[in-house]
Amino acid sequence: MAVLLANQSSYSLLSSCLTIDKLIEGAKERGYSAIALCDHGSMFGTMEFILKAKQANIQPIVGLWVDASIDQLKAQFIILSKNEEGYKECIYLSNRMLKDGVVDFDELLTHTHHCVVIALGEGGYLEDDMIHQSVEPLREKLARLQQFKDVYIGLSNQHATFWHKNNQWLKQQVQRHSMRTVALPKVYYLKEEDEIYHRILRGIKENLTLDDKRLLPRLHHHMPSTRQLVELYDIDDLISTDEIAEKCELFELNRRTSLPLFPLDAKVTSKQFLAQLCKVGLKKRMNGKPIPSEYIE
Repeated sequence: MAVLLANQSSYSLLSSCLTIDKLIEGAKERGYSAIALCDHGSMFGTMEFILKAKQANIQPIVGLWVDASIDQLKAQFIILSKNEEGYKECIYLSNRMLKDGVVDFDELLTHTHHCVVIALGEGGYLEDDMIHQSVEPLREKLARLQQFKDVYIGLSNQHATFWHKNNQWLKQQVQRHSMRTVALPKVYYLKEEDEIYHRILRGIKENLTLDDKRLLPRLHHHMPSTRQLVELYDIDDLISTDEIAEKCELFELNRRTSLPLFPLDAKVTSKQFLAQLCKVGLKKRMNGKPIPSEYIE
């Protein structure tokens, strides 16, 4: 049994037609026992995803689609949390994405100790060298990627002859460096006929009309069946998806929240300091007027 590891939902604004409900229903209908959610820079769908996946008896794998700055390039990575600590790392990276639009590569290295990292081939850090079959530059990039504690190279777009050929070459090079590849079909919509809705979203995002020739169809990014995966990918790359799923533990969030700790004077507790801030703020709001007794109480 294979696992889909690169799925975006509608929480990836104007990038996917899939609601969380459709993602879970589609996985259930196709017989998947586990499914990943990797929205682009966003973790807003995580709670809903975990709850609804568990209700459907499907293992939820919490992840994030990240843009990283590396070698003066912006490269895409998929980060999958192995446990609650990995989830916290994804939250941190998501915050960095929301703030800066990109994560520095060294920062990505530091905040993925409890995660599986998948470097994209097609559409990612290795694409240019893969297309031009540049062995030495690719070797240097793979050496950089080996700094991650747990890293795979993702193979996608296998349905296209061009990418299938390049993926095979990339896989050979990766194996020579004792690294692993993994099947990574990118899923943005549920059914093949839903591509038109995805194109509409892209048109809105890119400010293009449907008859604009620059808005090319992105076919074959629907949710495939396990049979289709077996037809497209090598068995060892599908086994890698199962291995990754096994590394990702179930964990409970239980709608917990936490607040950051700020350094305070040793003589003042957080509760006392908060009370002082409230009083100062109240005086400022009253602008010199008497403070009603009910406010003080």
